[in-house]
Amino acid sequence: MGNTPLVPNMTSADAAANTPQAPVNPGTIPPQFTPPSAPSAPSAPTGVQPTSTPQTPAIPKAPPTPAQQHASIFHNVFSLLAGGGNRPQMNPDGSPKVDPATGNVVMGQASTKRLGMGILAGAISGMMAGMATPPSYQKFGNASVPDYSGAFSAGAKAAESFTQQGAKTAAQKEADDLRTRQFTTMKQNLDMHVLMMGVHRGDREDMEQTRDDYADTLRGIEDEQNSGELKDDKGNSIQLLMDGDYSNEQVLDMLKKGTISSVKDQAIPSNVINAPNDPNDPSKGTHPVMMYRIITNAGVGKVGLTQDMKDELPNRFASVPVGTPINVNLLTQEAHTRALSKAAGNTVADWQEEYDKQNPKSSSTTGFDYKAWSAANPVDARAINQILVAHKGQPVDIALDQIRKNPDFQKTPQVATAVAKLQQAMGIKPENLTAMAESRAETLAQGKKGPDQQPADATAIAYFSKNVASRGLHVDHG
Repeated sequence: MGNTPLVPNMTSADAAANTPQAPVNPGTIPPQFTPPSAPSAPSAPTGVQPTSTPQTPAIPKAPPTPAQQHASIFHNVFSLLAGGGNRPQMNPDGSPKVDPATGNVVMGQASTKRLGMGILAGAISGMMAGMATPPSYQKFGNASVPDYSGAFSAGAKAAESFTQQGAKTAAQKEADDLRTRQFTTMKQNLDMHVLMMGVHRGDREDMEQTRDDYADTLRGIEDEQNSGELKDDKGNSIQLLMDGDYSNEQVLDMLKKGTISSVKDQAIPSNVINAPNDPNDPSKGTHPVMMYRIITNAGVGKVGLTQDMKDELPNRFASVPVGTPINVNLLTQEAHTRALSKAAGNTVADWQEEYDKQNPKSSSTTGFDYKAWSAANPVDARAINQILVAHKGQPVDIALDQIRKNPDFQKTPQVATAVAKLQQAMGIKPENLTAMAESRAETLAQGKKGPDQQPADATAIAYFSKNVASRGLHVDHG
């Protein structure tokens, strides 16, 4: 019989299952397989530190030299004596530098030299003020003991402006005054614009009258400038007038280019010329044009008072000696007030003439004079002069109607009262204004216009007939 194998045939899995295994310690976990990783850089030998980027060692600050220590001590001492080491910073033109966000002057560290000069000036000023103040005397029995407290107080007050706080206060006042002058100049330029808009709706006579109101001021500035006597607030020689005359268009162009400033420079009427209606056709005639002179830095200039200026403003300058320096802004403002009042009077005269022509059976007050009415009602006149000039050239019924409907007019009781008082003094009746408006509307509706004889514009007709019954202002006695 054949040999029978003792172990039956086994698969490889059976063999592996029957292969003796190493005993496993129940307290251990078989290690997990970790895939090979990329080779790492060889580590540095033990005891060797890795290299790093070299750093530049900090250079020790050199100790101050004896001269620097000496200067620092002096600066600290001067700062203590001067009430602080800061002083106002200045612009290149010498005006205080101002923070545009707050309007406050900018303070900065002052040099030792500046502090020292301030201390010296303060000491001298204090000494002179103290010496100029006589002592008072206190009685003690038969003895009189001098009391120098008044002299001490005067000296301290005189020296106060040279301290940090005193310098700041003075610089802030200077900056505020400069800002006020700039606002004044800008307002005068705006007022001039309104005035000339009205004057240009008049004739050559209106323009020449306005020019003449500024003539004395302009002549005074020219004379002093030519003689070299023109000074600013600090007594420095200045040149106020630019050379040449300029038209309104040229002035506006210089403003756009920044050649002149609306808050520093001022345009005033200087001459009236004839300009051609058509530069290419002289046969079409001419029209008057106002020309202007430019006052630069109008807010800081002063001009000596002349006799002509005194004669123009006797109430203001009657007791002021000829030659006294007067702010240019004040003189131009007075000239503008005169010109505005006269232009308002011309407007009223035009209205009165038109009203009488349209209402022959119910004319205005005979002999009414706006100048006399203004003198008797100065507050009312000041409230409406500019309004009257702004409506120059308009028919009286249209002008009064537009004035009444203006929102600013409705918000200002003083203006409403003044216009009503003026209308009443002129003898202008509301019913006659209504009749004038209705007559104009009818004329426009029925008439022809232009070379082609086309009917009047429908919009114009509608405008003139609108609310005619509400025309006219009444004095409210309630």
